[in-house]
Amino acid sequence: MWRKPTFWAAISIFVILAVVIYQGLSRQRGIPSLPPERIRFAVAELIDSGPIYVALDRGFFREEGVTAQLIPSESGKDAFAAMAQGRADFATVADTPVMFAGFEGRKDKVVATICNSDKEIAIVARKDRGITDPKDLKGKRIGVYMKTNQEFFLDSFLLFQKINRSEVTAVDLKPEEMEEALIAGKVDAVSVWNPLKGVLENRLGNTATVFTAEGIYTWFWNVAATDNFIQKDPEAVQRVLRALVKGVDFIKKYPEASRAIIARFVHVDKKLIGKLWDTYDFDVSLDQALLISLDDQARWAIAKGLVRDRTIPNYLNYIYTKGLTGVDPDAMTIIR
Repeated sequence: MWRKPTFWAAISIFVILAVVIYQGLSRQRGIPSLPPERIRFAVAELIDSGPIYVALDRGFFREEGVTAQLIPSESGKDAFAAMAQGRADFATVADTPVMFAGFEGRKDKVVATICNSDKEIAIVARKDRGITDPKDLKGKRIGVYMKTNQEFFLDSFLLFQKINRSEVTAVDLKPEEMEEALIAGKVDAVSVWNPLKGVLENRLGNTATVFTAEGIYTWFWNVAATDNFIQKDPEAVQRVLRALVKGVDFIKKYPEASRAIIARFVHVDKKLIGKLWDTYDFDVSLDQALLISLDDQARWAIAKGLVRDRTIPNYLNYIYTKGLTGVDPDAMTIIR
């Protein structure tokens, strides 16, 4: 005989039905019904990090079942160090810190490149210090953040111009010290990334001389993860990568909206970002050219005596390919 359900029984039925309906709608909308994976993401405040900022702002991480806590950093070197210290699970990092990590035996791995450019990094010099041609750098003081791709580019540029490193004075400066040092005349030139390159060009105006990396060095802006996290939850790595792919797709479809988002995160005027926009090639990939760059930089580090080991590490061991292969196989061209 049927009996009318009690109040609490009715509530229980309602809750169960609500959960079932929500899960069904979630599957239709592509929103995971599982509890979100919480990750700590050390991110250098650079325009190159745009896919991360867009993915966060537009809810793409959330759609993929990820709650991302951003840890702002001044540079990829600093973000990578935060990950090494256990303060982050993921980090943005250029190729040079990854190269040094190989000599140190770190197990952290690059999971994807999200941007590359041969115009991103440059030497900004002062004309009023007599610098209008690369040869004029001889005898000058040049600010550079040591053991980053700023130093690798500086050496590559000097070599290309047939200037010996000993003919300039390299001054070790952190990214946040560069602007004041050049404007105040403490150095005659600086090796810098965007957006600071653009900021300095605006501030110096007609007194700025800029030498770019075009044809000399292409930098790769990467996302790395700790080996422990990769081993613990490879599916979460794929979730992060899928969110970044969505971020890149949004950037390509809606560049104006993307510039506005990125401007908020990097604290730079949207108009300046628009001026620099063509500098960047946003894409989620793993390219053989990254391995070639790491090997080239390793030879540079050995030749300069920046590392003790004289053997180039196998950088395949510092790149995790399964994550991107599971998300977009065509974006992975590294030969194993």
